[in-house]
Amino acid sequence: MTAVDWWPGSVYAWAAGEGRSLLPLRRWLARDRGVPKSHQNVTGYWTEQPAAVSTAEVSGPAPTDPHVLLSPVPWFASRAALSLGLLDAVADAPRPVGALADALGIAGQTIEALVDYLVVIEVLLRDGEAVRLGPVGELVLDEDELRGEHDDGLEGRALAALAELGPAVGAGQSAYARHHGRSLWADLQDDRELFADQLGEARGFPFVVRGLPALASWQGARAVTVTGIGAPTLVATEGLEEVRFTVVEPPVPAAVLREEIASAEVRVEHGFERSDLVVAALALRYRTDDEVRALLAQAAASADRLLVVEELTDPTVVPTDHEAEHLLLRLSGTGSPTRTPERIVALAGDSGWDLVRHTSLGWNFEAFELTRTGA
Repeated sequence: MTAVDWWPGSVYAWAAGEGRSLLPLRRWLARDRGVPKSHQNVTGYWTEQPAAVSTAEVSGPAPTDPHVLLSPVPWFASRAALSLGLLDAVADAPRPVGALADALGIAGQTIEALVDYLVVIEVLLRDGEAVRLGPVGELVLDEDELRGEHDDGLEGRALAALAELGPAVGAGQSAYARHHGRSLWADLQDDRELFADQLGEARGFPFVVRGLPALASWQGARAVTVTGIGAPTLVATEGLEEVRFTVVEPPVPAAVLREEIASAEVRVEHGFERSDLVVAALALRYRTDDEVRALLAQAAASADRLLVVEELTDPTVVPTDHEAEHLLLRLSGTGSPTRTPERIVALAGDSGWDLVRHTSLGWNFEAFELTRTGA
């Protein structure tokens, strides 16, 4: 792979196989070739592991031990190891701790303290005087979702902000903003890679997008402004070739979306202009309530009709463990775990909109057709 001559233009890398064998490829794509995460699909479907490394043979507290279950130390230690480059440094072969300290620019006693604990939780394993990746460390490097929970991406930042969740909830604030000093949306609109990573969160939108033009609010709309991570999907929908689309986002997200949108006929701008209809396509999920109000107020100054499309959680269904964790991270990120239809209508009302119709599109996607108050 590394010896292949690359053609000019953008690349999309797809690879699958044994997890550990793909680690050098991941690093080469990201570091040497500069391929963004949005243009990679590298999946380790299994990991070969010697029987001697089996976690079943390692003595220690049972997983149900509350001291283990409630301790934040493993996550913070693993996150530190990842951010310092320690895990990548031993991904290919064992290395002496002293050599790691020199290579990473970390004091010897400092790295020894971190390594000792990482060995306890099997992120690393001792190999004589050297250390190598342990089974947990391999998983952190190999599984995109697990790595995302530990790196400096959006999920890792939201997890770090949980340290401020109690004070933030008590003060009616976002834990993310309290911890990082700025809102989640402020970070997204200033960080190209962070915003690009979120486009994958719209993966269910293509299954329902064809239902939008059939809604009453769309009828007669020829100039349509779209904002949100669902914009690339919407503007590429078949049957809408006669619609003059304008995608509106701040400069950094706008540049990302320009690359994602194939049609040169679609304009990408930084501010709202007069149009027949504004569509907020998955645009609210990363914003606080105040930021939602500000966005919808901008829309109210440019159109008389608004269509808000969001993926919502059914409050009558008990969430799975994973869903409950996801909702908590949303609470950390925006100050709201999930918005109900009533909440979205109320926020729109605060911004000068009246609800005309609420339609369930399927796959938990909901559409809110609104008209400007007094129009």
